[in-house]
Amino acid sequence: MEFDSQLIVQFVECFPKFSEAGIFARPTNSALLAPIQSQLPAPFPPLFVQLLTRYRWTDVYLDKFRLLSNPAGYGFDGFAAELFSNEEQVNVLLPNGFIPFARSVDGHLYDPICFDTNRTEPDGDCPIVRLDHEAALIDNQIRPVEILAPSFRMFMVLTIAEIESRHTHRSDFLLSPT
Repeated sequence: MEFDSQLIVQFVECFPKFSEAGIFARPTNSALLAPIQSQLPAPFPPLFVQLLTRYRWTDVYLDKFRLLSNPAGYGFDGFAAELFSNEEQVNVLLPNGFIPFARSVDGHLYDPICFDTNRTEPDGDCPIVRLDHEAALIDNQIRPVEILAPSFRMFMVLTIAEIESRHTHRSDFLLSPT
């Protein structure tokens, strides 16, 4: 459990390194997620629940994705509004076991990044996939573009490593003599 807390803190510390994100700690009772969870095909991975219930953020861009906002306010109404904002897409994703939590920002701006709850592990974690938004919206189909990580835990670890690597390389470049 201590490792999980440290991993979440490291992940959150990456937010301002990559964008002008507004982030702050605001512990919130996880029971307030029940109205959202009741509309999903499966629970969120436990680490994502911890992230949602410990922090609030807006406009967090990390590497090749943007997290759906979890803005300040009572409960998780702001997060729910963004999660369910594209009704046509959600009506294809959720019945097929995919829960969006981020969007791609690498040229495919509308591609949802999702938890693939069809392959949930015993610990509640599941693979992270990027889906083709056009397949969902136009063809009512699920078309994976890529598997980003085998679990949300690994997604966090890989994101931290990528951002720290970029931040270190940028600092080295700025400090190197010309």
